[in-house]
Amino acid sequence: MKIPRDKIVVIASGVILIGVAAALVQAGRARVRRMREPDAKISNQASAKISDSLRFKKMEEEAALFELARDPFTGQMILPEQAASTGARLNGILWDTASPLAIIDGEVVKVGDRIAGSVVIEIKKDRVILHDGAASSELRLSP
Repeated sequence: MKIPRDKIVVIASGVILIGVAAALVQAGRARVRRMREPDAKISNQASAKISDSLRFKKMEEEAALFELARDPFTGQMILPEQAASTGARLNGILWDTASPLAIIDGEVVKVGDRIAGSVVIEIKKDRVILHDGAASSELRLSP
């Protein structure tokens, strides 16, 4: 049995038309998915920020329970009786030539900050100079 040429053309056209329609439907679905993705990303970012802030808060609470015996950056021992004159205790130094930081009584301070009734005058690699208005005192990291 021989199929006439015009029927073959009609069948082929129909198959091509169905293929094009399927491709258009698939492209439409992909476009809808792409349009929805930014909303999902935004909500994921918001929930990540919330969980990060809770995680950091918990870490801060846990860190308050620990007392350092060594400077975590130099490995030097920290002695509690190092600052009898000011009552402050140097826990560590975050050394950077441009903007050094110190950890005094568990608080991160920079030059000009006030801590334990004194002002941080200078931060060096192994010590911090404080001034209480009458006299200067020095907090040292012990070897």
